[in-house]
Amino acid sequence: MSDELDDWLSLATDAYNESTDWYKSNLADQLQRNLANFQGKHPSGSKYNTSAYAHRSRLFRPKTRAAIRKHEAAAAAAFFGTADLVKISPEDENNEMQRISAAIHTEIMNYRLSKTIPWFRILVGAYQSTLVNKIVCSWQYWEYEEEVDKEPLLDIYGQPMLDQDGDEMSRDVVTVVLDRPVIELIPIENVRISPHSDWLDPVGSSPYLIRRIPMFAVDVMSRMEREDSKTGAPAWKKMPLEKIVAASEEYSEDRVRQQRRHNRYDEETSTVSEYTLVWIHENIMKREGIDWVYYTLGTEAMLTDPVPIEDVYLHGIRPCVIGTAVLEAHNPFPSSVVELGQQLQAQANDLANQRFDNIQLALNRRKYVRRGSQVDRGALMKSVPGGVVMVGDPQHDVREEVVPDVTGSSYHEQDRLNMDFDEVMGNFSQGSVATNRRLSETVGGMEMISSDANQMTEYTLRLFTETWVEPVLRQLMQLEVAYETDQVVLGMAADRSGMLMRYGIDTVTDEMLRQDLALNVNVGISATNPKMQLQSFAEAMMAAAQMTQVPGVNRGEVIAEIFGKLGYKDGSRFFKADEEMEQQQQAMMQAQNQPNPADMQRIQAEMQWRQQELQFKQWAKQYEIEANKELQMMRMALERDLTITQLQAKLQIEGAKRQENMMREQAKLQKGELDRNANIAVAGEKEATKRLEMNFKAKMGSGI
Repeated sequence: MSDELDDWLSLATDAYNESTDWYKSNLADQLQRNLANFQGKHPSGSKYNTSAYAHRSRLFRPKTRAAIRKHEAAAAAAFFGTADLVKISPEDENNEMQRISAAIHTEIMNYRLSKTIPWFRILVGAYQSTLVNKIVCSWQYWEYEEEVDKEPLLDIYGQPMLDQDGDEMSRDVVTVVLDRPVIELIPIENVRISPHSDWLDPVGSSPYLIRRIPMFAVDVMSRMEREDSKTGAPAWKKMPLEKIVAASEEYSEDRVRQQRRHNRYDEETSTVSEYTLVWIHENIMKREGIDWVYYTLGTEAMLTDPVPIEDVYLHGIRPCVIGTAVLEAHNPFPSSVVELGQQLQAQANDLANQRFDNIQLALNRRKYVRRGSQVDRGALMKSVPGGVVMVGDPQHDVREEVVPDVTGSSYHEQDRLNMDFDEVMGNFSQGSVATNRRLSETVGGMEMISSDANQMTEYTLRLFTETWVEPVLRQLMQLEVAYETDQVVLGMAADRSGMLMRYGIDTVTDEMLRQDLALNVNVGISATNPKMQLQSFAEAMMAAAQMTQVPGVNRGEVIAEIFGKLGYKDGSRFFKADEEMEQQQQAMMQAQNQPNPADMQRIQAEMQWRQQELQFKQWAKQYEIEANKELQMMRMALERDLTITQLQAKLQIEGAKRQENMMREQAKLQKGELDRNANIAVAGEKEATKRLEMNFKAKMGSGI
């Protein structure tokens, strides 16, 4: 067994070393430059970080950060423009169970994404990561934690019950502390996949997947004491603190992490060994077509034994999604948006700094002082207005350099750089408007400029949605199917979905959750411009309403085609089903053919009666639910009283047995005492008889 575990550890170590070497040689330097440009800092190795530029202008124009912020604002407007964060529909519209499941999942997902998961920050942060760090990686899992407390057992009089030793009796009470799904963004430097993985599916095609988890040593030791009873994750193997701390890595090796956190490695070290940051690896290794999951302490020791992935993640798939916002065919790590504009950012910085140096020289010109002359150089360098400078020969000791002012070509070049930068970054800014002055003087010209930028932004958002948003939400839905047991959440979903009103069902079952459903996130054309989006939506609704009235037209296909042009995957949710339309039309025709007021009153009375009947059914159902709850509580109270009575009876029987045993022991002791006294009496009687016989014999021998 030990040799087999060593084999698994060696496999994880080899995979980690291979992927880490490739990461350091191919990604680390570029990621560090991307982060520096995003943070408004000159990248490592820039000439502005050398001593030659110590006294020159070293400004950084934060055009990259401004462009990324505009992309983030566009994403917020596109994804959070409506109350429903996600749309879930049945695969088969005619399947009633799938319709029920879709309604329940829609409410559960919207609740989780708005209440228990900080979806706004996660989504915008993920989008920012794709724009800066090439890709975004996230890990989806279920977080469960419980606490066990002791509760004393009380008798019918409310007094603590005692066991046979006189100690108070108690029972374990389990309190659920955490029970929720988690979407965790993983920095690119903390995930390892094979560099040869497929660009279309980098997570699924890689033979291994390694997640680096930074943890304090004290948290690692705590994880060694408990296991996850819900997901089945085992407790980690116990190890001494010295071995855990010895597995920590040097922060100086992780340059990307340093750049992201704006600090150096020696600022993160701790003098307390329990608070030392160590690295835990969660390894997913494929062997013989099966994914195996196990944890290791860095590359030093095994923390758990390998188990199939279905034993840890019940949905049976790798809980990781990698997405991007830039497409490069056959490259799983494409260039980021920041990387595309890094050369233009550097040129903008150079041009601005040179121009600023020129302005400073033009306003504060350099002076040439004759060597050996008597000149007050301190006063000369201060250049104080109204000041006095002592010189020996004003005509020849000091000469001022003539520096020409900045020419207009510098500003024209800056305008062209701004235009090129905005075009590459897919950004629409005031710089673009100023550069295209003649075009921007008309409303049509402004719309043409913004239209191109919006089209690029919407393309980027669509790619991000296809590669990350929808796969993550599908995994979240699978987690809900596998782990959701919170009755409060399920009851809320049942109420909001209208199950009782529509189908007369008030309880969510596993069968309802395990249905084939389709999940979509609608990010369409003009999604970044709410006004244009509303206008396009209104035009589409009018066009659909007109075209669907044409005889012989396939209504569903027309709706799908019109709304498909807007980027919606499904426009049928805006229209009633054909059967419902026919029923509504028939009801309207019947109402028109029966203008008799008495019939109208009868129809209204029937509708009111049906509404009252439905309301009565709802009340009856609610009363039944409350009655069942009260019955359940009474049953639990009776079971508790019965348990207490049984315990009391057991204690009384044990006390009676104990008293009987004591009486038997006392009787045994008394019998032994009587036997001893009888033996002593018999022995005394024999001794007296013997003495009498001896006295008699003595008298007889003496002739008395």
